[in-house]
Amino acid sequence: MDAFVVMRKLISTNMGIVQRAEGLEIIQIETDKKIDKIFDALESKDSTQKFGVFYQGQIFDAYILLLI
Repeated sequence: MDAFVVMRKLISTNMGIVQRAEGLEIIQIETDKKIDKIFDALESKDSTQKFGVFYQGQIFDAYILLLI
């Protein structure tokens, strides 16, 4: 009986640590999902670049940027 009382006290005093660990686990899962999206975007060859140095075939502007 005393062992159960000690276990209950131990669990109740360490509940904050358990909750923090659960919070960190949730954050880690969300971060993993974001990293997977980034890798999928990098590996996908179908995506087109929306912004870049060449706007509507203006190659001259890109050369000026290189010379500066």
